[in-house]
Amino acid sequence: MLNLKKGDYMKCCDKPISLLLAGNLSFVLSWFLMLALPIVVSGQTPSSTSQEQMGKLDFLIGEWKGKGWFIDPKKEIRQTTKVKKGKDGLTLIISDKKSGEGYRTVSPPGVVIDHPLLLSSTASVYYDEKSKLYYWRPGTSAGRRNPHAAVLAEPKVLRVKLEFSAPHTISIMTIEITDDGEWHEKHEAWHSEEKGWVTMMETVLKKVK
Repeated sequence: MLNLKKGDYMKCCDKPISLLLAGNLSFVLSWFLMLALPIVVSGQTPSSTSQEQMGKLDFLIGEWKGKGWFIDPKKEIRQTTKVKKGKDGLTLIISDKKSGEGYRTVSPPGVVIDHPLLLSSTASVYYDEKSKLYYWRPGTSAGRRNPHAAVLAEPKVLRVKLEFSAPHTISIMTIEITDDGEWHEKHEAWHSEEKGWVTMMETVLKKVK
C-alpha cells in the first residue's frame, strides 16, 4: 500500500537514490521533461465504485493560472493548468503549460548555451479498484505500462509518487487546493540521506474558469 503522508515520504520509496541536483541542470531538466509528453489513455469499464472515487477529484476541475519557481526560487515561472473529465467519465485530463526566464550554462571553452523554459504536458488520472489507488499516467511507453501511484491524502490533497528508471529518480508531486481556493503544487526530489527531500518546483495558481 502506498504511504505518502506528509513528513513520512521515506516510507513510500523502497530504494532511495541519491540525486546530485546541484550543478546538474541538464539532468534535472531531463527528469522534468519526462512529464511533458503526450498521453495515450486506454478505456476502462465504468463502475459505480470508480465513478464515486473519481468524483472525489472534482475539486481539481477548472482552469488555473498563476506563478511560482522552478529549480531556483529566484527564477519565476508562469503556469496555466486545465483540468477536465475524460469522455468516459472515469479519467481526469490535466493539461499544463509552464514558461519562464530559463537558464544559461557555459561549457568549455566558454560556449554559452541558453535553456529557455517552456514545458507543456498532458496527464491522465484514473482510479484502480483492485489496488484501491489513483494512478497518474504519463505518455511514454514506460509510463503506460507503469503509471505512477497516487493517493488522496486529504479531501483536497492529491499526492503522486513519480519514479523513473532512466535515469533512476524518485520524486513526490503534491497538488493541494487550499482553504483560500488556490492550487498549490509542489515537486520534491530525493537528494541524499544527509539532505533528504529537496523542493524543485512550487507554484500557486488561482481558478479563472
